[in-house]
Order: sequence, then C-alpha cells, then structure tokens
Amino acid sequence: MRRVAGRDVVASQARAHAAEVEKAHIAWVPLAATLVIAITIAGLWIAARAYGFLVCDMDCGETLLALRAGEQFALHGVRFGLLEALGPDDRPQIYTHSVNIGALTFILLETLGVQSFAAKALLPLAAYGLGLFYVFLTVRRVTASDLAALVTLVVFATAYWGLGAFAFNALRAWHLVAFFAVAFHAGSLIGVDRRLRLPHVAGLVFGAVVAFGCGYDFWIICGAVAICQIMLALPSWRALLPALLVTAVIFAAPFVLRQLQVIAALGAPYWWQDFLYTLAIKIPHASRIIHLPPQEELDAWYRAHNVLRPPASATNSFVEIFYTFRHMLAFVTLPRWGWLGLITLPMIMAVALMPACRGSLPGLVGARLIWPMMLGMAAGVTALAPFSLHVYFKHEFPLFAFPLLLAKGAALAWLVRVALAPGRRRVAATAATAVFAIDAAMVHHNNTVTGLYNNVGWTEFVRRNPNAEFLLATYQPSHSRQMPAVDGLKVTFIGAQEAQAALQAPKDSATPRFLVYQPTDQVVDFDAPVPRCVWREWITTLLTPSPPRSERVSCIYGFPLPPTATPQPSLDEMSTLGHVVERSMKGIGYLIFALK
Repeated sequence: MRRVAGRDVVASQARAHAAEVEKAHIAWVPLAATLVIAITIAGLWIAARAYGFLVCDMDCGETLLALRAGEQFALHGVRFGLLEALGPDDRPQIYTHSVNIGALTFILLETLGVQSFAAKALLPLAAYGLGLFYVFLTVRRVTASDLAALVTLVVFATAYWGLGAFAFNALRAWHLVAFFAVAFHAGSLIGVDRRLRLPHVAGLVFGAVVAFGCGYDFWIICGAVAICQIMLALPSWRALLPALLVTAVIFAAPFVLRQLQVIAALGAPYWWQDFLYTLAIKIPHASRIIHLPPQEELDAWYRAHNVLRPPASATNSFVEIFYTFRHMLAFVTLPRWGWLGLITLPMIMAVALMPACRGSLPGLVGARLIWPMMLGMAAGVTALAPFSLHVYFKHEFPLFAFPLLLAKGAALAWLVRVALAPGRRRVAATAATAVFAIDAAMVHHNNTVTGLYNNVGWTEFVRRNPNAEFLLATYQPSHSRQMPAVDGLKVTFIGAQEAQAALQAPKDSATPRFLVYQPTDQVVDFDAPVPRCVWREWITTLLTPSPPRSERVSCIYGFPLPPTATPQPSLDEMSTLGHVVERSMKGIGYLIFALK
C-alpha cells in the first residue's frame, strides 16, 4: 500500500511539474506560433522562387486555370457571369460543375491592378498561413494547452508532401483555412448562456464560403463536419436546434447564390436539367430514380450548350466503391504518410473512447476533433463516392491529411509533456518522440525521391537559355495555359512519340535547340497505361526489393491491361538516343537533350 501510495504521489508531482512548465511558457507560445508560421511561409516562398512560383509538386493545373481566368477577365471583362470558360474565345467551354475560389480571387486581384504572377501567388500562400493559424487556435481551444497547440502546429508546418506542397495552389491552398475555420467556429457557435456568439457566426460564414469556393464536394464535407462538431459540443436540444438551423442557413446561402449565377448565365432550363444529371451521376443509386440518357446523347447535350463536362459516370455498387477505396488507401495514402502516421490515427481515436483516457491530450483531440471530423468526412465522401475517392485519395487533395496530422500532433504533445516531467517514463517518451521525428524525415525523403509528382525543374534550364528553341515533350495543360516560367520564350509542345523523331531529325537552324522529355503518363499510377508501382512506404522499401513492372497486368488492381496499353519510353531508353545535357530522377524525372 505504501508503494502504491508513493507512486501516486510521484505521478501527481510529475503532472504538477508538467503543468508548471507549460504554464511558465504560456507568454511566449503565441509568439512562437507566429514565428513558426512566418518561417514556414518564408521557406515555401524561397523554395518556390526556383520554379517561378508555380509549384507542381502535388498539383498546379488549377493555378494555371486561375491565372488564365484573371487574364481573360483583363481582356474581356465579365463573360458568362464569371463562370469559368476554359476553351478558346470562339468555342468557349464553360465549366459549371464546381466553384474555383482561385479563379475568383485572381479575377479580384486583376481588378485591383495586380498583374504579376509572383504577387498573385502571395494570396494562396497567405491563405495557407491563415489555415496554420486556425490549426493552432482549434487545438488550443479543445485542449486548453498551449503546448499541444504549438506541437500540432509544428507537425502541420513541417508536413510538406500532401499539405505544404499545396500552399501555392490557387484553389487547394484554401482547403486548410476553410476546414479549420469551420471546425473552430462551429465548436464555439453557442456560448454557455445558450446565445449565438456573433464573432463565431461570422467566422463560420467565412469558413463555409471558402469551403464552397473549394468545390461542392469539399463544401458538403465541411458542412457535415460542422454538424458533427455542434452535436458533440451541444448536448442540450434547446441550444442544439438553433445552432443547427443557423449552420444550415450559412452553408445553404453560397449554394443558392451559385445556382442563381448559373441560371443568370445559361438559363433556368439548362440549370434544372444539369442539376438532375449531376445528382444522378455523382450520388450513388440516384440514377435509379433519375433517368440518364445514353452517354453519347449526354455529351452532345453539354456540347450544344458550350459546357465542359468532365468524364464521369454513375456508380451504384458499394462493393466497387469500397474496392476502389481499399486500393487507393494501400497504394497512394500509405506510401504518402507511412505506417506510423496511419496507425497513430486509429490509436488516438481508440484512446478517445476510453473513459479513463478521455481527459488526456490525445483523448481530448480524438474525442472533440478527430471523431467529429472523421464522421463528417465519411458522410461527405460517401455522399459523392466514387468521385470523392478520386479527388481525395487518388489525387490527394488536402483532406485526409488533417486528421492524420492532428493525431500525430496529439501523440507528440503528450510525449513531450511526459518527457518534460520527472520520472522514469521521460526516457521512453523522449525515445518515442525521436521515433516520430525519424519517421517524418524518412517519409519526406521517400516522397521526394520516389514519389509520383511533376518535376518541373526543367523550367530553370529553359529560363537560363532565353535565346534557345525548346521542344517540350512534357506536362501540357489542356484547358488552361502554359507555365508562366516559359512565357515569352520559344517553346513548342510535342507528344512523346514526336520526341523520338525530333532526336533523329537534322538540324535546320543555327539557333541552339533543346528537347525536354518527361513521361507524363505516370503523373498518377492509377492513370498510367502501365503503372510503375515502385512507390511504396519507406519501411517496406528498406526491407524488401521493389516488384518488377508488369507489361501485361496492372499491379494495382490486378486487372489485365488492354492490348493497346503501351507505356511511354522510360528515361533510360530515351537517354541512349541523343546527347543528354541534364537529367533528373526525382519524382517523374526528365531529360534535356541538345538537338543536332
């Protein structure tokens, strides 16, 4: 009994010491958080300068679309009610199926006289910084711990792949601020006096509008997260019903305004028919209620209205949806975040369900943030599956990163708190913290070296040779514009097969000529005619050799490949055909040839 009592006293003293340490640092924690955000933004800005501020590590097509929208507005003013027109002037392809806050904000910058792309890139970067600040505020509100908020902020700030790489994306950079603004303000919408808190109502309006600007799918997810947050924070029906009603109005308002915009630009008949078609295509089993015409007739109807309709078809099989989700999780999400990151999330969620642990840092984050977020995300993603699976798991737009990083932040904050307290557990806590740090470094290295991303380092070589002519067998935006880094230079985009012919063609000019070759059919393994399947999480990569690439069977789904599936020539194959002056093997690598 004495030994047990002694342990209780030591444990109590350890907790008191940790609380004193944390309390002593309260004064400088907000300053430290501001410094972390400032250093993160500055580092991202400096790194992006090498690529002309067009960062394509995760995705840059939407930034090019936003840039084109601003330029079109400068030339033509308000056309099609500010709906995106992606085609040429004589054959517009109007995009009505989602909202692009990047295009709208770049148009706003054009009206304010901001024309430099570098200056425009500051806006999504600032939005990303504001999102980091909301992460700090959200964790601080839930845990009442400056330490937990600061540690979680550092985890988010140092997660480049899957999060920071979107900081210059004119659309996706807004995901972070929208999601955490909704999480922060929804949880504080009603005060203890059961009255609405107007600052949080205004904050929720901001989050809902930005979420809607990121797309219908993200708007639905954020709305579901807001509802889950409110239901968790307000067990009383008297306070719950007004909060839910206000939230519904806030989230419905931008949707209604968007429908009025489409009606004003394209007419009510088009809007109604398109609305029905979209419901039937994107929502599972809706096509059993809403009649869909044959695919050819559907495409012809959209072409007749000069509307661009992305490829999509109705899916009613939940088995197929789960099959897709399982494979994307294994072959995309796991390599991106690693085993430790994926395992930490369910562990924190399990801790939140244990009554004895619910008041701990991991328990608070799990119960009051991660659980409502996961439930809301599951509801939103399921509502639009399989489309949403392709958006957030295949192309990895920012969403799943949020609960993963919150879980890691909660675990690390608890470990740091234990490590700061006296006792035998501090050694184990310090070692576990080191394991998390090593894993984060290895995951980042694995993503950088073997991850599938557009390596646009060749643009630096192009800019260094402004008087040369370039043939670019590489990433070519189909509906937007070329990269700003090659504006005003002598560049011609060609196909992969044309690249081989160009290496054999005789030189017909005294002007220096170069060829940039990049096998862009491997932007995403799921899209490749013959998937590489060499990108695995770092532990498996160290322990087992990579499987050989199959020329007959897709190594992701195991389905036979069609007879016409032929990969673009590899870098090794192409390097034997000409004089290589620069080669990069990072991500989707490239070769630069000096032409004859």
